[in-house]
Amino acid sequence: MHFNFKWLTNVFKSPRSSKAPGEAHAMNNMENGFSANHSPPGTPDFAFANPFLAPPLPPSGPDNDKKPSQKRFQPTADDQACAGMWSIYIGEAERYDKSLVEGWKGDMEGMVIFSALYSASLTAFLIESYKTLQSDPAQDTVFLLSKISQQLSNSTVPPSEPPSFETPASAIVCNVLWFLSLALALTCSLLAIFVQQWTRDFIHKANLRPSPIRQARVFAYIYFGLRDFGMHSFVDIIPFLLHLSLFLFFGGLVAFLSPVNRIITYIMIGVLGVFLLIYTALTVIPLVWLNAPYCTPLSGALWRLGNAFGSFLARKHDLDHCQDATLSEALLEKSLQGTSERDRQALVFTMQSLTDDDELLPMIEAIQDVLYYDNQIPFFRDYIRRANVDLIMPLIMSDDPEVNIISRITQYLKRSQVVPALKDP
Repeated sequence: MHFNFKWLTNVFKSPRSSKAPGEAHAMNNMENGFSANHSPPGTPDFAFANPFLAPPLPPSGPDNDKKPSQKRFQPTADDQACAGMWSIYIGEAERYDKSLVEGWKGDMEGMVIFSALYSASLTAFLIESYKTLQSDPAQDTVFLLSKISQQLSNSTVPPSEPPSFETPASAIVCNVLWFLSLALALTCSLLAIFVQQWTRDFIHKANLRPSPIRQARVFAYIYFGLRDFGMHSFVDIIPFLLHLSLFLFFGGLVAFLSPVNRIITYIMIGVLGVFLLIYTALTVIPLVWLNAPYCTPLSGALWRLGNAFGSFLARKHDLDHCQDATLSEALLEKSLQGTSERDRQALVFTMQSLTDDDELLPMIEAIQDVLYYDNQIPFFRDYIRRANVDLIMPLIMSDDPEVNIISRITQYLKRSQVVPALKDP
């Protein structure tokens, strides 16, 4: 950049100022438009050390006085019009995230406590098991004492060789399994603490901006990041590692007891077999019956694996359109099939649960909407919703007075003194 300083020449050409040759040369350069960064060789440096050579400051104004953080996002009128819609999204997202994060938090707290207690118990076993990897110091002491005794008694018996030590295979297997088990348990504790920190950070980031528009976009951004990076699968891996640690412990326990007592070893093998059988059953049952309350961390993985090859499991449950769905999503879709009998059972349970009049009144008011069309539609006035008749019939035909809706309404009216009670003759 070149600067023209011709307006300064009158100041420097004042008759009261005497210029040195170097100063005159510098003034000529300035008049000719030389910049400080492109001075001719031989020019004194002091000639360009003038404060007037600094680059000009940017003009001040309302746009330049704003901080960068204030210029990043300014909602437009169209964005402001969507504020109500985004508020609804935030409410739904907060409700979903709250249940999700609270579930993860509770699981991880239990995981940390259990893995800590388990690691302490396993350490006590390791203190005893690692001794089998080296020779017994007591036997070495006995050998040395016997050798000293022979020397003192001038015995002619040739000295025996020190006993050689060879680590038994059972000791190696036991210690390998137990040390792996301890490493997995400690890893689970660390990962569980990480998940607790990440969930707190997730909630904190989601509430950084009070504006509905910005908060909604932050919610969507961090949640899709959570989903894209497989946070759900990561959380499911932690309990699986702890389960694997328990399997390794039982396997090491069998190896530890094998040189001690055969009967105890067989008993532990039986316990381990039953444990494996129960774990396998709990893993497979939710794949066959989606409404089963049992599952293990492997259930979701087996569901995805079964649908990866021909959608075998999805077709078994008539969920051909849910080939890429998770096990939980498949359960939600399956709940919409064959609903008639379950709906009737749910209504019977509801009537049995409504014991107070304050609880029964909303149910009575809702039955009118269930059976009749809206009176605002003249064509359907006083017409019954025949599709819902089968749903209400169990409440009308029931012999149980606590379930029969007519009996309950009559009792309610009598208690309300709308219908006087019948007097005995």
